[in-house]
Amino acid sequence: MDGNRQKLVLAFHGGFAEGGDPEVRRLLADSGWTVLHCPSEDAWGKIRDRRLPELEAVLSSGERWDREALERAPRLRIISRVGSGCDNIDLAAARARGIDVTNARVPELSVSVAELALGLILSALRRLPDRAGETRRGLWRGSGGGLLSGRTVGLLGYGAIARALASLLAGFGTRLLAFDAAPDREAAARQGVALLGRDRVLAESDVVSLHLPLTPATRRCMDRRAFALMKPGSLLVNTARGGLVDEEALARALREDRPGFAAVDVMDPEPPDPAHPLLAMDRFMAVPHLGGNTGEAGAAIVRRAAENLLACDAGRRPEGLVNP
Repeated sequence: MDGNRQKLVLAFHGGFAEGGDPEVRRLLADSGWTVLHCPSEDAWGKIRDRRLPELEAVLSSGERWDREALERAPRLRIISRVGSGCDNIDLAAARARGIDVTNARVPELSVSVAELALGLILSALRRLPDRAGETRRGLWRGSGGGLLSGRTVGLLGYGAIARALASLLAGFGTRLLAFDAAPDREAAARQGVALLGRDRVLAESDVVSLHLPLTPATRRCMDRRAFALMKPGSLLVNTARGGLVDEEALARALREDRPGFAAVDVMDPEPPDPAHPLLAMDRFMAVPHLGGNTGEAGAAIVRRAAENLLACDAGRRPEGLVNP
């Protein structure tokens, strides 16, 4: 490519906005890229209508890149995810077009999500949101829920985030189980994690934490049958993707105490309708997809996504290449 020609990259992440990381913006500018920042859903609608034909690259958050959007961007060469999951991108259509797709897997992201998962587990077991709300209303009640120590924690998915969570759980005296289609057996042995089939993990765990990618095979894998396998009074935690869970089945399962409580960072769709029946249930707690949204993780992800884009632009193969 002509190094003197300005190339247009669309950026959805706040780290690329004016006032974001100046070093990353300078890195892109020095390589001939002009950043078009998209701050909102309304702005995305206008960009889809007017600017897609100009784009050569995207620094992508959660916006949809389906076949229609890709067809409207004939110059698009690179989609660099500011994050790890690529379920918002039609990978087959991108591959057919020769578009490089990358993700930004950084250690800070795994730790950030794992720490939130641990926080949700502890908050749910001790019913902290309920107790905090009661305290604000002038009630001072000492009922404190249950311990994490001594419980069995099952990890559905045993990738980087699940392994980071397993490390955090090591000090709690928990029994650790995991299911993964292609597990890291050396890591499991090192962490003392027993690798079992999915149904056994569901049936034997007091806490089930979801860490699966969202694919056609895993979409709504937590369905009525899966919930029926869980222990009465158990806990479901989801910091992966909302689409893994059949939310209608979850509402029914919570009423039947299998699981007894659910704490999630993700829903489907996002944001959920304020009238969503789960949001009215005492046995359900949700936070707004903030697993990777720590300052440390955000800065590392933004930089890695920019580096991946520049590597693809220079004809190099970045570590995060998804569709070679």
